[in-house]
Amino acid sequence: MRSIVVKYSKLTKPVREAVDNFLNDNDPDLISFPYGGKLMKGFIFNHDDNRYLVINDVLIENVEMDDDDMDDGDVSEIETDFEGEGTAGEEEE
Repeated sequence: MRSIVVKYSKLTKPVREAVDNFLNDNDPDLISFPYGGKLMKGFIFNHDDNRYLVINDVLIENVEMDDDDMDDGDVSEIETDFEGEGTAGEEEE
Protein backbone atom coordinates (compact mmCIF):
# COMPACT_ATOMS: atom_id res chain seq x y z
CA MET A 1 0.00 0.00 0.00
CA ARG A 2 1.41 3.39 -1.01
CA SER A 3 1.10 6.33 1.37
CA ILE A 4 0.57 9.74 -0.24
CA VAL A 5 0.28 13.26 1.16
CA VAL A 6 -1.99 15.38 -1.03
CA LYS A 7 -4.08 18.53 -0.80
CA TYR A 8 -7.81 17.98 -1.26
CA SER A 9 -7.80 20.45 -4.16
CA LYS A 10 -5.17 18.34 -5.99
CA LEU A 11 -7.06 15.04 -5.85
CA THR A 12 -8.05 13.58 -9.18
CA LYS A 13 -11.79 13.56 -9.87
CA PRO A 14 -12.34 9.84 -9.12
CA VAL A 15 -10.42 10.02 -5.83
CA ARG A 16 -12.13 13.29 -4.86
CA GLU A 17 -15.54 11.68 -5.47
CA ALA A 18 -14.52 8.74 -3.27
CA VAL A 19 -13.37 11.16 -0.54
CA ASP A 20 -16.64 13.11 -0.80
CA ASN A 21 -18.66 9.87 -0.47
CA PHE A 22 -16.53 8.87 2.52
CA LEU A 23 -17.11 12.26 4.17
CA ASN A 24 -20.86 12.02 3.61
CA ASP A 25 -20.95 8.75 5.57
CA ASN A 26 -18.17 9.31 8.12
CA ASP A 27 -16.73 11.84 10.51
CA PRO A 28 -12.98 11.33 10.09
CA ASP A 29 -10.52 11.95 12.90
CA LEU A 30 -8.70 15.15 12.04
CA ILE A 31 -5.01 15.46 12.73
CA SER A 32 -2.61 18.36 12.65
CA PHE A 33 0.91 17.84 11.32
CA PRO A 34 3.88 19.85 10.08
CA TYR A 35 4.13 20.04 6.31
CA GLY A 36 6.06 22.47 4.17
CA GLY A 37 7.05 24.52 7.21
CA LYS A 38 3.44 25.05 8.28
CA LEU A 39 1.03 23.33 10.64
CA MET A 40 -1.55 21.62 8.41
CA LYS A 41 -4.83 19.87 9.17
CA GLY A 42 -6.19 16.80 7.45
CA PHE A 43 -7.38 13.21 7.68
CA ILE A 44 -6.38 9.74 6.52
CA PHE A 45 -8.33 8.08 3.70
CA ASN A 46 -7.75 4.59 2.25
CA HIS A 47 -8.69 3.94 -1.39
CA ASP A 48 -7.55 1.51 -4.11
CA ASP A 49 -4.42 0.20 -2.33
CA ASN A 50 -3.36 3.76 -1.41
CA ARG A 51 -3.39 5.49 1.95
CA TYR A 52 -3.88 9.24 1.57
CA LEU A 53 -3.12 11.92 4.11
CA VAL A 54 -5.57 14.48 2.71
CA ILE A 55 -4.64 18.06 3.53
CA ASN A 56 -7.78 20.11 4.04
CA ASP A 57 -6.78 23.16 1.97
CA VAL A 58 -10.36 24.09 1.03
CA LEU A 59 -13.59 24.11 2.99
CA ILE A 60 -14.91 20.56 2.89
CA GLU A 61 -18.56 20.67 3.87
CA ASN A 62 -18.62 17.78 6.35
CA VAL A 63 -15.18 18.37 7.87
CA GLU A 64 -15.09 21.12 10.44
CA MET A 65 -11.67 22.26 11.49
CA ASP A 66 -12.25 22.79 15.21
CA ASP A 67 -9.15 22.57 17.37
CA ASP A 68 -11.09 20.31 19.75
CA ASP A 69 -11.18 17.62 17.03
CA MET A 70 -7.44 17.64 16.51
CA ASP A 71 -5.02 14.93 17.47
CA ASP A 72 -1.80 16.78 18.21
CA GLY A 73 0.05 13.60 19.09
CA ASP A 74 3.28 12.20 17.69
CA VAL A 75 3.65 13.09 14.02
CA SER A 76 6.96 11.30 13.40
CA GLU A 77 5.16 8.34 11.83
CA ILE A 78 3.33 10.62 9.40
CA GLU A 79 6.56 12.26 8.31
CA THR A 80 8.16 8.91 7.49
CA ASP A 81 5.11 7.00 6.25
CA PHE A 82 3.85 9.39 3.61
CA GLU A 83 5.41 10.48 0.33
CA GLY A 84 5.59 14.13 -0.74
CA GLU A 85 2.67 16.04 -2.17
CA GLY A 86 1.56 15.28 -5.70
CA THR A 87 -1.58 14.81 -7.69
CA ALA A 88 -3.24 11.81 -6.10
CA GLY A 89 -4.74 9.11 -8.24
CA GLU A 90 -2.23 9.39 -11.09
CA GLU A 91 0.06 6.52 -11.87
CA GLU A 92 3.78 7.04 -11.49
CA GLU A 93 5.89 6.80 -14.62
